[in-house]
Formats: sequence, structure tokens, C-alpha cells
Amino acid sequence: MIAAMCREMQAYKDHFGPLPIRTIFIGGGTPNSLSPEALTQLLQTANDCFSIAPEIEKTIEINPESLRHSTLDILQKFHFNRLSLGVQSFVKTELNALGRSHNSNRIGQAVAMARDHGFTNFNLDLMFGLPTATLEDLAYSLEKALSLNPTHLSTYALTIEPNTPFKRQRKTTLDSDTAHRHFCFIQKTLKSHGFKHYEVSAFAKPGFTCQHNLTYWSLEPFIGIGPSGASFFQNRHYQCTTNLDQYLQNPTPPLFRRQIRPLSAATLFKDFLLTNLRRPEGISRAKIIRRFGHLPLISLTHKLDKLQALGLLRRNPSRLQVTQKGLLLLDSALLELLE
Repeated sequence: MIAAMCREMQAYKDHFGPLPIRTIFIGGGTPNSLSPEALTQLLQTANDCFSIAPEIEKTIEINPESLRHSTLDILQKFHFNRLSLGVQSFVKTELNALGRSHNSNRIGQAVAMARDHGFTNFNLDLMFGLPTATLEDLAYSLEKALSLNPTHLSTYALTIEPNTPFKRQRKTTLDSDTAHRHFCFIQKTLKSHGFKHYEVSAFAKPGFTCQHNLTYWSLEPFIGIGPSGASFFQNRHYQCTTNLDQYLQNPTPPLFRRQIRPLSAATLFKDFLLTNLRRPEGISRAKIIRRFGHLPLISLTHKLDKLQALGLLRRNPSRLQVTQKGLLLLDSALLELLE
């Protein structure tokens, strides 16, 4: 697997030379379960194939239960400066329901270990909307998370996907009214502790917004490496196969294996709106006009009017932004723009 990912990175170097990289995010699974040799090979190949300055934001996802000193030593060697810990919850019954093997004490130990190695910038992932969740449980998880002094918190609402244990067990998420109250409680609590709500699911202390995620939400180019890795590069969207065997046989990026047309101006504009409206601050009209001109915005006037009438969007002469209600119903609101 690591060898295939290294071949994929080499393909970009062969075609473009060492592309300059502004951020790195290693995740989409449990990267800290890699052996020291595999992790070193992966990071060294990235350094060899791309132009990576030591000081850029470099994040890796970590599972608290499997964090090792050897992993942190390697990350220091390659100038990683940000960790994202998959906590999900501090409530034992919720962790059991999610199939997580760590507990509250192990989370604290992982954070302490990271700090001992000099890591001070870290995110905690939390989940809300579990079927049995109560406001008291949520308050407890937030209190425990804040006691660890993270610089960033990501809060995700539970979604139940096909072919998952929750789906097979016919579990349901919280009703929308309760989920709304929980989301508002998260916002209020984190704001009172100095966090800025800068994306629908992300909160950061001043100076600690995730630069990598801002790349997605601003529709800037990014390259995804590995099975299922999605990219937006040269105004093209493409994705590596989700089939592991196929990927191992041919990890050459789809960009080089088949003709992929650049996005049309209309599609690019809609994608720009969909990503940027995930941010509560919204988008300035000046930014839209600089990138696309006046006409695309005029063409969506009717749909924007409808979203505003539904209370999902707020507009003024200088800015578009989703409302509090719009943040909670973001997928529905944004799909309206795509129809």
C-alpha cells in the first residue's frame, strides 16, 4: 500500500516537477497504526516528490489508543506541527456504541504524550447526535475536551450510512429539534471559551484555524493521495479508485490515465458557492466578482431569493452568508443551488 502511494506521488513529480505544497493532512483512517518504517517511507517520499517548506501546516490524524512515542519522534523529524485526535466522545456508553476502544483517561494520556514531544497545536474530533445522546452527555464531553486545552475542535453530527452496523441495527439519529438544541449548545459553549466558529463543523482559538481545511472551503487546488483520494487540480475534479486491489495494481492518478475535462465556468461557480458558504462569515461579493464577474451571481438571483425567503441565507450589498438555521440545514440549502 505505501509503495503504491509512493508511486502515485512520483507520477506527479514526473509530470510537473516538485509542485509547491502549502499544507499537508494525513488522515482518512488510522495513519498512526503504520509501522515506523512505513510512516518514514511515506513522509520521505512526499518530501522527495513535492516542494515542502518546513514551516507549513502539517497535520496527521491520531487515534488516542494507538499513539506511540516512536510515531511522535518521526513526526517531529518531518516537522509536523499539528495533531488531530479522533476522540468522538468522553462518555463511555457512546464510545462503546461507536466501537471505540479508548476511554477518557487514554485521551488525556495521548494529549500529555504529544505535549511532551512539543506538540501544542491539536484538534479534537467530537460527535453529536447519537441516538441516546442527552444534553448532559454533550456538556460532559465538551467540559472534558476543554479541560485538555485544545486549539481546535471539530464537531460532527452523526450520519447513518448504508451497510454500517448502525444501519443494520436500525439505529436512528436524534430528531432535528433536539439536534438543533445540541448544536446551539456547542456553539454557545465554545464561543464562551474563546473559540471562533469559522466553518459549519469547526471551531478554533485565534490564530489556529485549520489552513488545510480552508483550502477545501475556499475551492483552492488540492491533491489526494491513496485509495479514494479526491483531488481538485487544474480546475478538474477526480478521484482514485475505491477498490484497493485496483489501486495497488495501478496507482497512477486518474488525471494522467484518462481525459478529464476542466469544469465549466457555471459548475466552477456553483462549487465555489457550495464550499465557501460552509463558513459562517460567508463570501464577499467582491471576491465572487473578482473570480467570476457579475453574470453568474445574477443568474442565481431567483434561487438566492428563495433561500433568503426560507431563512437559510442572508444577503446584503457586500456579502452572502448562511443563517444559523442555514448552517443546520446546510446540505438542503446548498442542494437548492445545484438544481
